[in-house]
Amino acid sequence: MRDSKITLVTKYKADPTATTISSKETDVWASKKSVGRTEFYEAYSSNMKPKIIVDILPDEYKRSIVSQASGPVEPTRIIVDGKEYNILRTFTKNDYSMEITLG
Repeated sequence: MRDSKITLVTKYKADPTATTISSKETDVWASKKSVGRTEFYEAYSSNMKPKIIVDILPDEYKRSIVSQASGPVEPTRIIVDGKEYNILRTFTKNDYSMEITLG
């Protein structure tokens, strides 16, 4: 059950010559999961430190993508319970489930 509100954060330049970074925040509903032992050790061996996994609808993720002439810009950070995490990995399971590993 998706009962936690999270915020996907997409940072991008408004145009190629811009010096400032703009930010798009998209609120979505998610379910939180703990990181499994195997996944934790595989990521840790690559110097990644996964903390939490969130599950959202893939269409919700697509809403957070910013289209630009140079190509789409995907979110790189997610705010969960007031803490900001880096996106380490995304995995689309099916049309109704996308797992995002955060660290």
